[in-house]
Order: sequence, then C-alpha cells, then structure tokens
Amino acid sequence: MKIGKHFYLNEFTESATAKAKNIGNFPGLDALRSIKFLVDKVLDPLRDAVGVPVHITSGYRSPCLNKEVGGQPTSDHVLGRAADIKADGLDANQLMKEVLAAGLEFDQMIGYVPEKGGHVHISWREDGNRKEIFWVGKTGRYGKWKG
Repeated sequence: MKIGKHFYLNEFTESATAKAKNIGNFPGLDALRSIKFLVDKVLDPLRDAVGVPVHITSGYRSPCLNKEVGGQPTSDHVLGRAADIKADGLDANQLMKEVLAAGLEFDQMIGYVPEKGGHVHISWREDGNRKEIFWVGKTGRYGKWKG
C-alpha cells in the first residue's frame, strides 16, 4: 500500500528479525497515522530535496519486535514516529546536512556511523518537535553533532 509520493507501508514493516522469529509487525491505527505524518512531513520532502532514493532500514517496530532487537521501550519506532534511513550516494553526515538544508522539521535526528556510511534515525511528532541532533560514533557513545 502506497502511503506517500515515494514510500510504501511495507518499507516500514519489513523485518528479517520479525520474519525469522515469527513476530507480528503491523501497526495499529495510531501508528499508521504517525507513519503517514512522518512520510508527509519528512521523508517525501527529503527524497525530493536530495533527488536520490531514500531507503528505510528500520521503520515501525511492534513492541515485541522492538524488545527482540534491543530497542528502547520508549522508542518512537514503536509509535510509528521514527525511521532509520539511508540515501543512495550519501553518508550519514551528508544526509543530516541535507535534512537541515531542506529546512525539514523533526523531533530527533541521530547520525549513526561508521560502517558502510552509517544511517540516520529521524523522528517527527505531531505534538511538537524538539529538533535535537546527536551523533553516535564507533564507540557507541552519544555526542552533539557538529556537522
């Protein structure tokens, strides 16, 4: 099912772990609504701005799947408000710069480095966005992103 200009719902729900462990991973109505907001407010505009495909490496996670992959119990992934993304030809640092250059609203943007260019966690909340930016390096330690 297409949920935006460039994205399909299955991109948010596919999970090798869920498949291997036979864990259901389909969002309820509230999470579906949040996914749609994330696509409309962040992901589709980002895809238009960068001009290359944006891939979701982790989207919605059911509570059971989130626990299985070691996610935080309060993760925005469980609520459909977050996605981990990569973009063709851009490393995590470049992708974060593109989000800011496009003037996109977000709650949290976390760059994960370093292997294979890393990925970016980005979230959006209907009830207000903090525009927090962090960086996670090789050691797994959080820090402020310096761009």
